[in-house]
This record gives sequence, structure tokens and C-alpha cells, in this order.
Amino acid sequence: HGANTMAQRIAAALGGQAAITTAGDLRTGPALDDLPPGWVLDNPDRVKPVTAALLAGDPVALTVEAGDASWLDPDRFGTDGVESILVTERTVQKGTDSLILHPPVLAVGVGAERGVPAQEGLEAVRRVLTENGLAAASVAAVGSIDIKADEPAVLAAADLLRHDPRFLTAEELEAQAPRLANPSDIVFKE
Repeated sequence: HGANTMAQRIAAALGGQAAITTAGDLRTGPALDDLPPGWVLDNPDRVKPVTAALLAGDPVALTVEAGDASWLDPDRFGTDGVESILVTERTVQKGTDSLILHPPVLAVGVGAERGVPAQEGLEAVRRVLTENGLAAASVAAVGSIDIKADEPAVLAAADLLRHDPRFLTAEELEAQAPRLANPSDIVFKE
């Protein structure tokens, strides 16, 4: 995976021209299993049938629920097709016929009282994602306030989601207050 991208980078660095011979890339654009940074392919077994449909000239549906999928060249797709691609931050039932792509569009904020065990942080993050039907694969960042940089619950949540945690100052967090759907009076007071 990614050999064509590597060939193009090497060619650009050397002032040459990459010779791309992969039929799918030549006729259908970027490979569906060579995603931009941060994107996650949920069901790789669906790449071949979708690519085959594109190569055969069959219509392929593209539904974008979240993220910027312009790298897929949306003009190549329609709203209906023999195969389909779904770009979503949601969890999707296993066994779906659509190729599922998760864009990096979610941020998880983790707060905890001092000394909360790591397991409680993990359970809270899992619960929130599950209750809201959100895919952990779409998490792009895990953050908290800078005074929580040593809290086991915060660090465990970041580790679970495979991200280095980002710690913000109170002033940086306060600047985001207008964007909050459910602001906490307790947090603002603290």
C-alpha cells in the first residue's frame, strides 16, 4: 500500500516522472486503500469490489456524512450505484455492503478529578463513544486542561485512542466556550 505515492514523492525529489501502472489508480484516481493521513478504512474486504465496479465503469455511490472527502474526486461518484462508499464518523454495523471510511473529525476532551483510576477514564470514553454511535477510528485528538497532564485517566484514554494527548491552558479552553453545546458551570467555576 502506498507505493504509487512513494514513487511520486521520489520522482518529485529527483526532478523525474513517476510511472504509475496500477490500473485502478490510472482510471479511478487514488487507491481506496491508500488513505490520507488520519483516515481509517473500516472494512478493507470491500475495497476490491468497489474498485472493480469503478474499473468496469459501473456507478458507485458516495455518501459523505463527515469530513472532507474531496481527495476521492466526488465528480466520479453518484448518489446510487452497484457499490457504495460511506464516509462517516459513526459506527456502522459489520457486514455492510458499503466501503466504510472514517475521517479524522472527532476530538475527545477528557476531564477527571484528581486520582481517578485509569480504568474509569477508559470506561467513560468508551461509554460516550458507544452511546453516541461514534467510531473511535474518527477520533483525531484527545485533549484536556494542562493541569491534568499527569492524570492516569486522561493518559489512559489517549492511549486507548492511539493519540498523544494535547493539553491546553485554561485561557485556550475558555476561548472555545462559544462552541460548546453543553457547557459545564462547574468546570467554568473551577
